[in-house]
Amino acid sequence: MLFFGRLACRRRARLLPFQPSRKLRFCYLIAYEGMMRSILALDDDPTVLELVRTVLEDAGYASIGAAHLDDVPSTARADLVISDLLPLKAYDRQVALGWIARLRERFGPVPILVLTAHTAALHEPDGLGVDGVLGKPFDVEALLVKVTELMGAGGQRHPTVTS
Repeated sequence: MLFFGRLACRRRARLLPFQPSRKLRFCYLIAYEGMMRSILALDDDPTVLELVRTVLEDAGYASIGAAHLDDVPSTARADLVISDLLPLKAYDRQVALGWIARLRERFGPVPILVLTAHTAALHEPDGLGVDGVLGKPFDVEALLVKVTELMGAGGQRHPTVTS
């Protein structure tokens, strides 16, 4: 996002005589019109996290990656959240629901895609109140298809499931 904004500002600055207020206005315009959609990836496995970030960035998305939710800057915003069920070592539906509720509280009505190795979670995506679930190991193409589908949903929030 900012990279494209700075690049456009530098090009514009070379083409026009020095006019700070005009140049600054142009930079803000580029930053708002050319924003890359951002995706937050949360996974405690650094290999999976790096793979997801690489795939997303190669597909043209800005990615934010973290091993824990507390590692994400408080100012970070995302158009999509991709998360492992981090607090779970063994699957527990109530803990999974609490994790999804925490993500919803932090990021609002953005789509949430869960990447998990818990087979029980794979059988109840609607029961978790998430927009999609992919099992680990996952196919990179399937991940991109799901991301494209969810990003096209415009951040519509599905009803939150309780109990």
